[in-house]
Amino acid sequence: MATASYAGNQSALTLDEMLQDGLIPGGAYLETGMGELVKTLIDSGVASAENSSMKLVTVGDDLAAALHEAGMLYALPDAGVQIDAGKAHHLQTSLKAMADIGVDHVLAKAGAQIDLGEAFNIGDLNELLSHFVQSESNDAIKTIFDDSAAAELNIGNADGYSAATLESLFDSEIGEKLLDLGIHKLVAQVEVQILGSSGYESFELDLDDLIKKPV
Repeated sequence: MATASYAGNQSALTLDEMLQDGLIPGGAYLETGMGELVKTLIDSGVASAENSSMKLVTVGDDLAAALHEAGMLYALPDAGVQIDAGKAHHLQTSLKAMADIGVDHVLAKAGAQIDLGEAFNIGDLNELLSHFVQSESNDAIKTIFDDSAAAELNIGNADGYSAATLESLFDSEIGEKLLDLGIHKLVAQVEVQILGSSGYESFELDLDDLIKKPV
């Protein structure tokens, strides 16, 4: 569920009304180049959707990423959020941003790659995944990427982790949670020693091969 962060009547106000009532600084956005983002929201219909009336709102990948970067999560209705990434191979919205937004589903092509969105740490990743539970009474991870998408998670530079360490860490409940989420491959840059100097090399981990889940 998208979380509104503005004050006042959160159950009925639309972005249009919030702008008119001064609950968000529309004028300031116009002065700093944010007016185009507000216009995009209005044109997409998201801005005029009542927070209490929508069960699911679909936003483009680029718009979702822009909203998160601008700190405008209150612009999304208090409803289920679906991101449509179209045919993009590399999503603009990171997994961290999706957790902050409260994304429920992602429409993406097969093999689409998503960035972690923060420095990799196994404990932080586990905490991040807790944002994708089914409900307060059901802590099972919801599937936001369909199995047909077989999404990839790029964790970037895995400082302090070797390829063997990563394989060991993800052959666990965390790896199972990623599979439940709809992420089937892990991509990273791991530290290696090359001719006495530290460097990085690409590393890929197929979670389906690593974790043999019962059918």
